[in-house]
Amino acid sequence: VPVIIEYGRRDRRQAHDVALVHGLRSRDDISRAGEEPVPVASLPWCRFVGERPADTWPLEATLADLDVRDWLSKHQPLETHAVARFGVKLGARCSASDRQRESCAPVLTGADVFPFFHESSRRFATVADAADQSLWRDATWNHLMQRFHWAQFEARETYLATACAKINITINAALIDATRVACQDTTLLVQWKDERHPAGALTTLLNSALMRWYAFVFLRAGVAGGGRRDYTICPRTLTALPCPNFDIADA
Repeated sequence: VPVIIEYGRRDRRQAHDVALVHGLRSRDDISRAGEEPVPVASLPWCRFVGERPADTWPLEATLADLDVRDWLSKHQPLETHAVARFGVKLGARCSASDRQRESCAPVLTGADVFPFFHESSRRFATVADAADQSLWRDATWNHLMQRFHWAQFEARETYLATACAKINITINAALIDATRVACQDTTLLVQWKDERHPAGALTTLLNSALMRWYAFVFLRAGVAGGGRRDYTICPRTLTALPCPNFDIADA
């Protein structure tokens, strides 16, 4: 049960310490904490918040977690090598339908995205009419849109990107071919800045246990009500992830 208690609204002292309390999983545990000792670790405030401004207060982190975070902070953030954006925002002039028409593209939602896999889309929309076409506003894509009808289009080339579900308990990333399917803004799209890097390497990195752990412990903005632990993953969440140093051959 992540809890932060703020009292005595005064400026924080230079040598302010934070007490990390663990083992509290229910209200009964909190009630017993006044009678029985609970594990407490004290550490400086600067160590608690970390060096990266994108990190949130790690209310569920342990000292061991912070040691790993401090080591990972030596690496560059993913935003150095990749860009992230939301998918297509349909807007008032464009709506998704379960009926495929000649000018409509199949559109994925966040619920269709799983680790290394996405469902076949059951929704269709005219991406050209969307309020924000996201990745599909690029000149290459507009050229394809002008030349082909979606229902009859068979791609001769691929244009790969990594799609992630916007709301989930963890990062789920799947590789998509943007010449065959579009994604709504319940997904995020991530691509290398250097197109020579394999797109599959980025999908694998985001699905790794290390990146999922880092995002859940240090980049989670909040916990939804009703006992669920889903949270909203924003582009800045993904681009703040630590990225290993590599060259094209390693990727």
